[in-house]
Amino acid sequence: MAYPILPITAFLGAVLVLVPVPSHWRARNYATVSLVAWLFILDIIYGVNSVIWNDNVRIRLLVWCDITTKLTIGAGVALPAAAMCICKHLELVASGRVVRLNHADKQRRMYFDLAMCFLLPAIIMALHYVVQGHRFDIVEAFGCQPATYYSVPAVFIVWFPPLLLAVVSMIYASLALYHFLRHRVTFAAVLQNSNTSITPNRYLRLMALAITEIIWQIILTVLPMYDNISPGLRPWTTWADVHSDWLRVDQYYLAEFLPAYKNQMFLFFFAIPASSLLFFIFFGFGEQAVSDYRALLNWVRRKVFRQKPSPQKMPKNGMMLSIPNFVAAGDGNSLPAYSPPSDRAVFHPSVKSESKKELDDFDFSDSSLHHVAIATLSSGEYSPTDTESSTGSHFPAASREADEHFVGAPIVASQHALVSPTGARPGGLPVPPRPAAQVSRFSRDSDIADMA
Repeated sequence: MAYPILPITAFLGAVLVLVPVPSHWRARNYATVSLVAWLFILDIIYGVNSVIWNDNVRIRLLVWCDITTKLTIGAGVALPAAAMCICKHLELVASGRVVRLNHADKQRRMYFDLAMCFLLPAIIMALHYVVQGHRFDIVEAFGCQPATYYSVPAVFIVWFPPLLLAVVSMIYASLALYHFLRHRVTFAAVLQNSNTSITPNRYLRLMALAITEIIWQIILTVLPMYDNISPGLRPWTTWADVHSDWLRVDQYYLAEFLPAYKNQMFLFFFAIPASSLLFFIFFGFGEQAVSDYRALLNWVRRKVFRQKPSPQKMPKNGMMLSIPNFVAAGDGNSLPAYSPPSDRAVFHPSVKSESKKELDDFDFSDSSLHHVAIATLSSGEYSPTDTESSTGSHFPAASREADEHFVGAPIVASQHALVSPTGARPGGLPVPPRPAAQVSRFSRDSDIADMA
């Protein structure tokens, strides 16, 4: 193999360009995914051609060459079209003209991107037949190449569309960069308000990728156009004359080329793997890509090597939080179940304890505990609650002032507001009169402790 570096770089580029694709696919960045698809197709074509025709120009694999030469023509338009779609979207997001991208806006963007990245290249591939003087060429080390009848129609079909797309892309890129510099302080908020998955970091990387691709395409379009136009274009006579020997396949060894044209062939070849490598550099080390690598590694460990997933490690700076498990409804320490009132509010404060120790541990001071009133309101009326039944003592009914003085009792009760049948509420509004209630009083901490 005379030129082993050619297939190595091509296949390496095909692998690297696919690595960051999952994150872009999840974000529905169709222009970026289309750019990756065309770079991958060209990498595979270049790699296969450089292996089969690395040191020869034999005519073989005619159908393969018919298909790949058309795809090469289409890729010459698809790559700048994808870059233009990327720059157009970046300019729209950064400008702030659209406050928020809704579903309809995203659908229109998807259709536009797919039309520019696949429909337009298909049209150019079909039109190339108009200026295709013969079937294709075979060049040593580079394989089959598209054949073009260099004339005025060829300028407008083959070279003008990618050059126009590159210029439009550069205009969008300049506007996007202007908006970024203008809103650089609040740029993160602008992206968040636009309802897009693009972050400021990804925005800059997409911008750098698009500008790099635009520069590549301008160089790769202007150089061959100048080389073929400067000697003079061939006259377009008739369709029959241009396609008179259409089945011909021309063969060229690299030794037959001038050094400048030979260097140009290598430049065109390495431009595609270099673009794939740049795409990997821009997006292959991002946070989302690293997360995808980790998920893939864990999947291989579980499915292939049958290893258990590694335990989650605590972050270096910070702590791990988990949602607590709430106590079951039947637990004695849980809040009582709430049932909505039927006709009027029902308020049931109650003392609930599992042991005497819980009340002994509670801090009751003489200064704060003068009277402890424990009352039960059922169906809107107060009913007496005698907690001294174990000692045989009974206290008389209390006055209304003592009834409204509840201090310091360890009560576990529902927290819903007390609402009267007339709609009056606490907090300054009038409350309907209530019947007198009998209140149990305790004067000593030991009396409360005897409840356990």
